[in-house]
This record gives sequence, structure tokens and C-alpha cells, in this order.
Amino acid sequence: METGETLEHDEGWENVKRLIDLAKAAHMTPLSPARRQRIHDGLLRRLEQDRIERAERRRMRGRVVGAFVAGASTTLVAALLLKLVSGGGLSWLAPSSVELAKRQSVQHSVAE
Repeated sequence: METGETLEHDEGWENVKRLIDLAKAAHMTPLSPARRQRIHDGLLRRLEQDRIERAERRRMRGRVVGAFVAGASTTLVAALLLKLVSGGGLSWLAPSSVELAKRQSVQHSVAE
């Protein structure tokens, strides 16, 4: 703790100093070659598993997008068909029978 120009070494500082010393001592403990190899193998196994999981997520994302597009397309086609079947929807394709009848009656009356 800083108070002016000197540092006070109180009980909190002593605890920090002891923890630092413990960390230094723990870091110095060497691993056996067998333990080091197990850690290495575990890391490689985990990296491979992560790679496989990422690839699977990418495949699933593509499937979900494809399913969404298929569902949206089906909905649009169904809406279009419903509009066509419900009447009046074919006017842009071909004239309806009502329009044809009106045209014929106008032509017939003009001819008379």
C-alpha cells in the first residue's frame, strides 16, 4: 500500500507475496514425460473433436438454410395457387369468361 513516499508492507501485502512465491514454486515443478505426453494427446484429441464439431455445425447451418428456403418457396407457390384458384387470378394470363362474354356482347351490339 502506498502512503506518501514509502511502501507499507501490511498483512495483505504479505499474503500477496506468499501467493507469488507459491505460484513460482508451482511453476518450477517439472512434468514427467508420460504426463506431458498425456496432456499433448488430450489437446490434440480436443482440437480434432472441435474441428469435427465445427464442420458438423456448418453442415447443419446449410441444411437449416435450405429447409427455410424450401419452406418459403412452398408457401409462395401455395399462395399463388390459392389466388389463382380463388378466382380472378388468371386475368393477367388470359381473359376470364366474364370478360370474354362482355367483349362478345359489346361486339354483337356494335355489329347490330
